[in-house]
Amino acid sequence: MNLECCVVRDLLPSYAEGLCSPQTAALMKTHLAGCEECKAALDAMTSEAPAPQEPIISARQANAGLKAAARRFKLGVIAKTCAFVFLGVIMVVCAALGANQLRGEGVGFTTICSYLKSRQIGEALYNGDPGRAAGLLAAGGTKSRQEIETALTGLLEQGVTVTGYRLFGFGLENGLEQGKVMLSLADAGRATPYSLESVQLTCYFQGGRVYWTQPQEYYWSVPDPADAKNAEDMVRPAWIPTLEQALSTWSPG
Repeated sequence: MNLECCVVRDLLPSYAEGLCSPQTAALMKTHLAGCEECKAALDAMTSEAPAPQEPIISARQANAGLKAAARRFKLGVIAKTCAFVFLGVIMVVCAALGANQLRGEGVGFTTICSYLKSRQIGEALYNGDPGRAAGLLAAGGTKSRQEIETALTGLLEQGVTVTGYRLFGFGLENGLEQGKVMLSLADAGRATPYSLESVQLTCYFQGGRVYWTQPQEYYWSVPDPADAKNAEDMVRPAWIPTLEQALSTWSPG
């Protein structure tokens, strides 16, 4: 049985998709083998690329996408606002430090350097590292590192240790950078009840270098103030001159 071309053309879509019955498929195959026009029509049909289908987005998905976009936008606005605020604060602080530096009064840029360097010295003394403390104190001072390190090592050998430190009052005064340093001390070899508890000295910062003066204030630990009838009861420890020699790296004029 030979199919007509019009019938074959109607059956081509089903034949191309494999939907024809075996008998019909055999007839189609026989016809296509001897009919170039129908064969060309089949080839053209099978070579056409399927049209892309538009993705179907549900209302819920669309709503979730909008919420995510709004969230990203909001976070971006917050991040930019915080960045501008932070930048503004930095600019205000820098302007204030610069103004104080020019006036020579208050807290300036050199105050930060003075504080940080003095903190490094206090930390080295607290950690029992005379070499590092001497290196920081001798940088541009009136004494060599060896002199200061020898004096600090002598203090340690006498049982004197720095148990803490406190920095305060840093700022510019008449164009000179200065601050106060309080060193807490412990004297393992002192038997008297009146022990030197801490000393206060002045720190100066000039030309990018930090200098410490010898202690100006001495604070004593007295168990019972009534027992101390006068200042002579508080005998100065023998190592006080060694302490003054170690810490005094500059005497301002």
